[in-house]
Amino acid sequence: PDKVLAYFISGYEGSPLGSLDINFRKIYPLLKQWKIIHVPGGNEEAGANMIWGSQLHRLFGPAKIDGIIGAWYGKGPGVRRIADSEDHIQMAGLDKMCAAYFMSGDDHNSKSSTTPHQTDYIHFANHVPTAYPGNIQEILQIGKCATIVSMISGLAINLKLETSVCDGSQEFVLNPDEDLLLAEKFLKFTKEHPDYKRHFNPILLKPHVLLNEEELFT
Repeated sequence: PDKVLAYFISGYEGSPLGSLDINFRKIYPLLKQWKIIHVPGGNEEAGANMIWGSQLHRLFGPAKIDGIIGAWYGKGPGVRRIADSEDHIQMAGLDKMCAAYFMSGDDHNSKSSTTPHQTDYIHFANHVPTAYPGNIQEILQIGKCATIVSMISGLAINLKLETSVCDGSQEFVLNPDEDLLLAEKFLKFTKEHPDYKRHFNPILLKPHVLLNEEELFT
């Protein structure tokens, strides 16, 4: 309750995820009130690098906030292009009270893509675990759980979003008790594991990077 968090969102301009970025632009004043910043990337790599940069906010002096949640969006060709950024994000880990996830549009039938694609294999190769929402409501529910998992583990998470989900619509009732329950589980974890420390070291040079790799794979 005493922590101040902000949100940073970036990705491929001309969003492939159901006009996500277009709708963001319509509500910029509202986003600003909730400390949510959306900056479209000139390309997929720029967006992913900005997400990584958002996780390093405390390296440059005192910060006004305690943590940043970073979110990237794009489709299969873009996921292939951000592989290097992903690998470095996971190797360095995320800063304290930070979280990050990738929203990856999977166009299996090449409906609006130059090639059919399935992104989870690419994420797997870069040590990024994947969650698989099956409808609009699950994007929100699983996305919130993925954020908590990322904040605890120090790893970015992938949300695999198929065309049928992104092109769909759904009515559902928001349940604020779900958020309260997630917050209680997070606080319970921190209290039960007071000695647990996430590894975070963005200096990816020997010998530091070897310690990073050991932490990532154990």
